[in-house]
Amino acid sequence: MAPQTANELLDWLVQNHFLSENRAQPLREASFPDALALAKELIQREWLTPYQVNQILQGNGESLLLGTYRLLERIGEGAMGQVFKGWDPKLERIVAVKMIHIEHLSSQRAMGRFKQELETASRLDHRNIVLVLYADEVDSRPYMVMEFIEGTDLSRMVKTAGPLPVWQAADYARQAALGLQHALERDVVHRDIKPGNLLVTREQVVKILDFGLAKFESDEPNAARLTQFGAVLGTIDYIAPEQAENAQKADIRADIYGLGCTLFYLLSGKPPFPGSSIVEKVSARMVGDVPSIRIARPDVPPGLDAILKRMMSRNLAERYQTPAEVAADLEPFCKKDSIVSARPFAALLATPLALGGGADDAADPPLAKPVAVPLAQPIANNVPLAANPPPSTGDSFTFTHPAASAAHGAAASSGRSQPGLGAWFAADLRRLFGITAAALLLLSLLLYLVFFRGAARPFVAPDAAIHLAAKTTEMTFKPGQNKPLVVRIERVKFNGPVSIHVEALPDGIQADSIVIPAKNSAGEIKIIVSYQTPNLRQDVRVVAVAGDLRSSLFVSLRVSASN
Repeated sequence: MAPQTANELLDWLVQNHFLSENRAQPLREASFPDALALAKELIQREWLTPYQVNQILQGNGESLLLGTYRLLERIGEGAMGQVFKGWDPKLERIVAVKMIHIEHLSSQRAMGRFKQELETASRLDHRNIVLVLYADEVDSRPYMVMEFIEGTDLSRMVKTAGPLPVWQAADYARQAALGLQHALERDVVHRDIKPGNLLVTREQVVKILDFGLAKFESDEPNAARLTQFGAVLGTIDYIAPEQAENAQKADIRADIYGLGCTLFYLLSGKPPFPGSSIVEKVSARMVGDVPSIRIARPDVPPGLDAILKRMMSRNLAERYQTPAEVAADLEPFCKKDSIVSARPFAALLATPLALGGGADDAADPPLAKPVAVPLAQPIANNVPLAANPPPSTGDSFTFTHPAASAAHGAAASSGRSQPGLGAWFAADLRRLFGITAAALLLLSLLLYLVFFRGAARPFVAPDAAIHLAAKTTEMTFKPGQNKPLVVRIERVKFNGPVSIHVEALPDGIQADSIVIPAKNSAGEIKIIVSYQTPNLRQDVRVVAVAGDLRSSLFVSLRVSASN
């Protein structure tokens, strides 16, 4: 039964350990007219969340109790279950709680799948895997308690901010590979690696989510055949060819394939095998060649392109055999602004692929060893043009060649006659041609850096900044209403796009994420109110992000009392 008076609400909160009696007593003396007025005060003090108030005043307060844990708000929901932000009163810390949907409790298949995830995740304890802290059941409803991650998943990151810098994408993939290696060593295969299952913390640590879900699917006869792909429609862009044909064949190399597709997405903003249907996407990876990432991102080093192709090879023998190998080969590409080169892809395929490596692996040259490419062009008097070998990325070239006077001086000292006027003229023309060709090459490189690389990596000065402002910082809604919030940005020594999103939204309020392109200075965020509890106020944070640049401001949202 929902509490009606302020005292009834306080009694319920104290009895269920949401408030101590010491906190409740001054509120009793304040004589609130009803439970709703008291609830508004508790939200203002941040002692309760709007989600908790909605549940309690609707008579569903028991749903917030999970053993000793207390649910604060819903932060995610899928077909199988819900994820909540919770509070652990014993250790006084925020946790994430995953529960199966009530309607699935009667499904033996769904319950088995959830318990499979519990069993699988409980084996894992690694920095790059979301840690399961506790698991139990309440009224035959299983749940798991996990560490709470302040951050975002890679799918949302790319959708809001665009493709990532090369070094950052490589580092995220390397961290995920380390987590997969830990899982492999405990006989666990994920089978659903994709950007949405990789979280990034504020400290830039990658955490893998949802171990065990796809593994349970593979235990079902023919569960992942093409005729039954509806259940994995959201992951088809990252599924390995052998898993698409028969999920029971999938092993850790399917996770490596999925990680390769994920890295391709981080670098390009799109999956490697586009298509308008499941059949098109699956057939492309089964019969087509792995596309080169350098088509979409010319600034990607050839060595990293070779790694991606090996990760996504449809030939299992040619693919990486362990995630540890992937992490080791990605390491040289993970340093910011580093310039690396690599062996050709054919050399990568020739590398011995014995599980766990061996003596032949140790003797193989390191992947990022620079490759010198000599440039030799004849000029006047057969004097070669000496060149410093260019970096593999093509960022800069430095040319030197001997002075003509030194060559002629040597000829004179040997008693040879000086060339005639025609020979001098021809030599000058050739020298002029060589200088002009070098100048054109440098000009072309400059234009490439300005117009192509500049589009992928906007210029950011050391003292660059983003200033964020809103047309209004207070918005009042009626239940069920939606309004646009106009935000404006000022770029200081920065010329790229800026992603905007809203944090700390209470349950029942949604807001779009937008990207303000480089040519614009303002945009609109659509905010939608769906819940019906009136007279609630919540301060939310509007955040602008562009690479390492970040700016935020607070906007107060209020729901009025009537439609």
